[in-house]
Amino acid sequence: MLLEEHHDIGFTTFNQASLSYAFYMSLCGLVALYIPPLTLVVFTEKLTIRERSKTPNNFDPTVMLY
Repeated sequence: MLLEEHHDIGFTTFNQASLSYAFYMSLCGLVALYIPPLTLVVFTEKLTIRERSKTPNNFDPTVMLY
């Protein structure tokens, strides 16, 4: 930020700010940190749903009684 007296002289930073490499590297680091656990959760959830659908729906628990 510039002081008011610098603005009066004519100094400005309008449209001169940009993101550096550190921002993009930290963004890639966050993606690399969060994507693998999220993919594990999604695929585990899909496998669980698939295994639930393979269980027979007409299972009678009284068969196990003697």
